[in-house]
Amino acid sequence: MNRIPFIRAGVVHRFVAFLRQVGAPVTRYLGEAGIGAEALDDPEALVPTVFTFRFLEICARRSGIDDLGLRVGATIDPLTLGSFGRKIAGAGTIGRALLTSIAERPSWHSGERVWMTRQRDVVELNHRYVLPAEEDWGQAVGTNLVAHLNLLQHTVPGATPAHVELPVHPSPAFAELPALAGVPISFDRPRTVIAFHPRTLAQPLLDGHPGAAPASSATSSPPLPVGLVPSVEAFVASVLGVQQPRIELVAEAIGMNARTLQRRFAEAGVTYGELVSHTRLRLARERLVASDAKIVEIALGLGYTDAAHFTRAFKRWTGIAPVAYRAMHATPDRTRRAS
Repeated sequence: MNRIPFIRAGVVHRFVAFLRQVGAPVTRYLGEAGIGAEALDDPEALVPTVFTFRFLEICARRSGIDDLGLRVGATIDPLTLGSFGRKIAGAGTIGRALLTSIAERPSWHSGERVWMTRQRDVVELNHRYVLPAEEDWGQAVGTNLVAHLNLLQHTVPGATPAHVELPVHPSPAFAELPALAGVPISFDRPRTVIAFHPRTLAQPLLDGHPGAAPASSATSSPPLPVGLVPSVEAFVASVLGVQQPRIELVAEAIGMNARTLQRRFAEAGVTYGELVSHTRLRLARERLVASDAKIVEIALGLGYTDAAHFTRAFKRWTGIAPVAYRAMHATPDRTRRAS
């Protein structure tokens, strides 16, 4: 893996909503996972996949809800997942919906691979995560499985899988899912496989939203960062204000050691320190111009301990103080709070 995988914040929203209903301390769980609450303001925003899945596992352990992923998955209708869901809703048939989902998934989550294969008398929908192997992603596997099953239920009658394979340890919770009643399930497999009869592909996709975009629509989510440097910049931006963006943290998210990562940066002609400074400067400029936040709030959000340290760094980058930069870019119709 040569870049950090990201997932849309909309997935985290579903878990946050569920946990708040049961009274769980969601903010604390987010902090433990390294996710800032402000990262969830926009459902289309990018959150590092490793942090997201770690959040799911923390929530399941702390709340004592072992089947948390399955429960939350039951609340996810793929047709409602932002621009991703709108494209699926306009597909027309289950077959086209699955193909559209496969084509659009890289814009929703860059840490997974999904594909379909034909095996004798069944069609198999394959799914696996491309993440550090030593981690436990069982909750994410459960959520993804039920979300796929929910898509298959958009037919009359709802499509029932021929068999299912899962990359998790055996659990009776999966057999208790209504959509898997009587369906053979194999555990401890290399990836998730949902097998169904080929005739299912021609079934009409029902309950599509009236405003659903056609599968060929150009409307899409903001692109996921491609390549090592852009993905690391996005990662640094996501953790600033939550924790210090140590290079070891970045290496962990990619799945390599810090020394190897430093060599990759050298090959790209940049140092990690330069990358962090560039990201902080970009975010500082954006927040000074686009928000009414006080200078100290921007400083803390960028990982500085106080406004003085931020001001010195900003003057070193630009030659002027943050207050002066904001004044230069102020618009007549915007009244800014005093810094």
